[in-house]
Amino acid sequence: MTHPIYNFDQLQHLIYDLFMTFNEPIITSLLWILLFLAQYHEVQDKVRQELLEVSRGETVTMDDFANLHYTRATIAETARIRTLAPTGLPHSVSETISVEGFTIPKGAMILPLLWAIHMDPNVHEKPDEFRPGRFLDDEGNFSNRSRSFRFKAVKREL
Repeated sequence: MTHPIYNFDQLQHLIYDLFMTFNEPIITSLLWILLFLAQYHEVQDKVRQELLEVSRGETVTMDDFANLHYTRATIAETARIRTLAPTGLPHSVSETISVEGFTIPKGAMILPLLWAIHMDPNVHEKPDEFRPGRFLDDEGNFSNRSRSFRFKAVKREL
């Protein structure tokens, strides 16, 4: 490559930037999970016990993930209470809608404020408390039903 701007060094820097862009949220999430596990010993004990039961002394694999209900709930609760990206990605409104008296025209770009939703007491009871159990159903299975925000087109009056 002999281009004055695009050269091998530039390519290396670009690959490094891409690598770090994708790794930073993962590393930050893991650090938050470790912090909460260190702070909440009862959660740490439940996650450990579940991992031991599901793994039966073997290495845990992705095949086991569906059976790690409390562990998944702990990950979801960490993502909720420590939202890495306080705003979601921009979305376009597919049709004109009204939200609390405000008209949002078709095609308008909006940014959902995920942090506000994750910390809203109308959505999550006692949102300032770290409680993985909020992501478990009555049988103790992982459930993400309407407990974390997923953007979708709104077709009704909010």
